Amino acid sequence: MSKAEGHCRPTPPASGVSVRIARCAADVIELAALRGHEPDLAEILRERGLAPPARGRCTTDDSILALSVRPQRLIILGEAAESGSTAMRWHGFCEGRAAVIDQSGGWCAWHLAGEGLAPCLARGCRLDPREYLAAGAASATLFAQVASMFAGLTTGMLLLAPISFARHVEEWFAHSGAAIGAAISLRQILLDEECT
Repeated sequence: MSKAEGHCRPTPPASGVSVRIARCAADVIELAALRGHEPDLAEILRERGLAPPARGRCTTDDSILALSVRPQRLIILGEAAESGSTAMRWHGFCEGRAAVIDQSGGWCAWHLAGEGLAPCLARGCRLDPREYLAAGAASATLFAQVASMFAGLTTGMLLLAPISFARHVEEWFAHSGAAIGAAISLRQILLDEECT
């Protein structure tokens, strides 16, 4: 056997290891601070009863998850509602201080958990799993060659990827899980069942 063949050999199956994937029904909006109102993003969240996350962190309450992965911007996930209603509600909270961009039709969210999660994710993400798997951590990076965001939760983690790549991401997990011998399960949930 050549050195290259040995390098490409899949990891032997691990008995009983699983990765649980649940597609979350959620509204996704982005808040972008208007010029001169950068500190107001934190105040907007405090007014909603949510602690503002520092960059690279996420915070949650009973129905909202806030991620800070870029300067002067926040990603807000909330329960799925009638089209545009979440963005309109946040527009009222942010008027004159931040732009509200409804991205619900552009992102797909998954709750990920299980013993096989870290080795499975390590096959497709360039970040050290300790950086993005920790509860409260948030990051934006390439995952399975797709621009994605991660949020570490106490119940696992949240993955956000463009909705046009949803099938690719789910198939990637199936193939990657098989390569490490993990059982992959996929189901549909509401955001507040696992993520807030």
